[in-house]
Amino acid sequence: MDNNGLERVATLLDLLSDWYWEQDEEHRFTRIEGAGRLAERLMRLREAALGRRRWETPGLAPIDGDWEPHRAAVFAHLPYRDLLLKSMFENGETHYLSITGEPRFDEGGSFIGYCGITREVTARVVAEQALRESEARNRAVINSLYEGVVVRDRDETVVACNASAERIFGLSAAQILGRKTLNGVVQLLREDGTPADASRRRAGIESLRFGTSERDIVLGVVRPDGKTV
Repeated sequence: MDNNGLERVATLLDLLSDWYWEQDEEHRFTRIEGAGRLAERLMRLREAALGRRRWETPGLAPIDGDWEPHRAAVFAHLPYRDLLLKSMFENGETHYLSITGEPRFDEGGSFIGYCGITREVTARVVAEQALRESEARNRAVINSLYEGVVVRDRDETVVACNASAERIFGLSAAQILGRKTLNGVVQLLREDGTPADASRRRAGIESLRFGTSERDIVLGVVRPDGKTV
């Protein structure tokens, strides 16, 4: 590649804030190059990593679990995508990195190391963690309700329910989730004790399809154990 080509690659890496790296056949870093927004943050990591294996680099660790799955992959000379690591600095900052690597082989087919790209994904990981925490809080609130909650998707399939719904129907979540109807499992009754007919189900389906609400619908439930609630 001529000088113009190298300059274009350097410019592209700067725009992407990606770092290019290479490792030898012993998985030690021999080259780490990059610029852009990562330069100041990861220069110390670069200095610590050169000459070391990834799992020997101070302050670098997988987001979840340990190094064994990654070590097994690279010792088997397999490519890998979006390996998520956290880089912890002495000042207390933590940055998250996504690593993609490809094995390299010489003309004779002998393994000579890896090359790949490092990308900072701190904003993405922090947003995903915040979303998971928010979903966990919402689940905790819903599960604490005395009222039964059943969530259906656009295809009318039950995708979530709370503990009170399990209690009311006398069924476990595993028996409720994935169903379009509980007909044949529980029986619905009108206020006068007569069975709710198909029109009641059709009305519920229409409300799902058109996003309208139903209020003050009183129904009894005959559970599989014969109890009526």
